[in-house]
Formats: sequence, C-alpha cells, structure tokens
Amino acid sequence: MNRPSLPVLLAVALGVRLWMDLDVVPLHLAHAATAVMAALFAVVGYREAPAHPLRVPIALFAAVVVLFGPRDASVGSLVAGGHLLVPLAVLLAAPRLPPRWATLWLAMALLPVALSIGFLLEGQPAQHVMHGLPRLHGGFRNLHGHAVAMALLTVVAGASALAKPRPATVALTVVAAVLLVLTWVRAQFVFVGLAVVTLLVLRRRWRVLAGLAVVALAALWLSPTLQARFADVAAVLTLQPPEEGWGAVGSWRGRIWVESVQAWLAGPPHTWFVGRGWGQQVGLHRHLDPHQEYLSLLFQLGPLGLLAWLFLAGQALRACLLRSTDEAKLAASLLVAVLVTNALSNDFLTRATAQWVVWAAVGYALRPDPEADATAPPPPG
Repeated sequence: MNRPSLPVLLAVALGVRLWMDLDVVPLHLAHAATAVMAALFAVVGYREAPAHPLRVPIALFAAVVVLFGPRDASVGSLVAGGHLLVPLAVLLAAPRLPPRWATLWLAMALLPVALSIGFLLEGQPAQHVMHGLPRLHGGFRNLHGHAVAMALLTVVAGASALAKPRPATVALTVVAAVLLVLTWVRAQFVFVGLAVVTLLVLRRRWRVLAGLAVVALAALWLSPTLQARFADVAAVLTLQPPEEGWGAVGSWRGRIWVESVQAWLAGPPHTWFVGRGWGQQVGLHRHLDPHQEYLSLLFQLGPLGLLAWLFLAGQALRACLLRSTDEAKLAASLLVAVLVTNALSNDFLTRATAQWVVWAAVGYALRPDPEADATAPPPPG
C-alpha cells in the first residue's frame, strides 16, 4: 500500500465512481466496481485512521451505524448500510490522494459532460417532461444523479478557476452550470449557490460575489420558469401558503415530512430511540423516503444516529475553517451546502458520488501538512 501509484489509484477511483452512475454502465457492473473501490478505500482508510484528525467523530458515527443499523440481510438493507459506512472510508483514506486529485476528477468528468451535451443536442429534454418542464437527464440513470454530478462539477471546477483561471476550467464551470440549469432540480441550484457564496466569502472575493449576485437576480427577474420553480420560497417569505396549503410546499415535501414523522411515531416505541435500521426510512409515506436526509438518519438510526452524523459534519466543518488553504475553503464550502440542502432534499446520503467527492475534499483538506495552517494573504477581490 506504499507504492507511489496508490494516490493516483485513489483519485481515479473517484472519477470511475462518477462513471458508474451513467446509464451505459450495466447496474451489476456498477455495483461490483463500487464494491471493489470501497474495499480499496477501506484498506487505506484503516491504515490512515490512527492519525486522522476526525478519527473520534468518525468512530462514533460508525459505531452507531454498526450497532443500530443491521436488522436484516436483505440486499436493500446492506446497500443502505454501505451508503452510510463507505464514505467514512473515503474520508479516512483521502489524505493519501495526490495534490492534483481534483484536476484528475474534472478530467474524467469530461465524459459525462460530453454525453450530456450530446443528449441535449438530440433533444432529450423534450422526452422527459416533469412538472411541466422539459428535463435533461444526460447520460445518467436518473434526473437527480445528473443534477448532483453537474452541481459538484460546477463547484469544483469553479473553485479551480477561482484559484488559477484557465480557459478550460472556466469553460467547464460554465458548461456544467448550464447543464445543471437544464435539469431544473431546485435543491442542487441551492447547493451550488450556497457553496459558491461560502467559497467567495472565505476567499474574500467580494467583486466576484457581487457580480454573480447581479447575474442571479437578473436571471430570476427575467425568467418566469425560475420564478415558478422558486415560488415556494416567496410563499414562505411572505407567509402566504400555496393554493393547496402548506403541505404542498416543495413538491409536497411538507405533507411527506409530516406524514412520515407520524408513521414513524406510530411504529414500535423502541424505534424512537434506535431507529428502524438500514434502509427503513422508505415506506413511511407511501412508497417514498422522507425526502430529507435528517429525517432519513432519524428513521434509520434514531436520534443518536442523527446527532452523531451532525457531530461528524460539524467537526469537519470546524476543522476546515481553521485552515487557510484553498483546499480547506473548498471543503468547507461543500460542507455548508450539504448541511443546508440535507434539510431540503434526499440527494446526498444515497448518492455515492456526492458523498465520495465531498468527503474526499474534506479528508484531503485535513491531511497532515506542516504548511496547511500557514496564513496566506487573501487574493485580490
């Protein structure tokens, strides 16, 4: 495990995991490849664990997941458990990533970007109309997988372009942002907005922030579609409920959340404390999951599981904010976006690519490095 090629292998695994979300990859192959890569991260992560700055919160959350999660040996349960445990291995192993891991990941992401452009030119959005809007799925298995990938690409490429502007990274940022817009997935719009604003504030790029704010407000003012997509925000701010009532907010998330909590509380009392187990957040409201990651953690692992995950994410954010490197600022920005959008959507805990990339960014930012905490003068804004 000390071979010089190991860091590059870990970085390649992150890009390959993104490819596994593509519809052209058979599902059984995607699962097998993910398992192999997860094992690689687990072996490396085990070796790195004793020196990792987040070893205590990682151990606490892992303990809760292992103690409270297993209830049966079904495939669905095991996959749900993997979604909770494997990202911890990625976080532990990430200090071994090469310095240019993000550049390599962006280069490998050009394949899904090219597929998305191809499907756009073929007129794919017109074939996938949802809520009255044509949606671009790209080459991914589903709409939200595409939106998550484009959101991550927008933020990571944007951070790279901000640190060292190059035509390639600037172009990739713009293209990924456009492809994201064409999915019309609101939670990922919020994710990118939060991450970008946080990154610009941490880097003190006030003029860039002001310019993007003007562009965003102009787009909202000029686009009836954007206004319709974010009408719920206006309803909440003005305290004017939609015609169907507050339960209709967020594509009926209000009703889903209330009915899911009611069904959970109506279940066996012991599940109020230890949860229902891996994957058992599904079905409390019809056949759906609760469409909110904090409720998902609560239903699966109980209050202790939710608190343990929040402790891990909070300690990770604190550790990143205490460092002054560009990598730490990117990781902190991603964590801020995750912490907020987890309260609005279910596009993180069951999205392997999202978790792997975010936790890889955090783990790499917190790598042992005598220069990591060096204070550097802020770049000109």
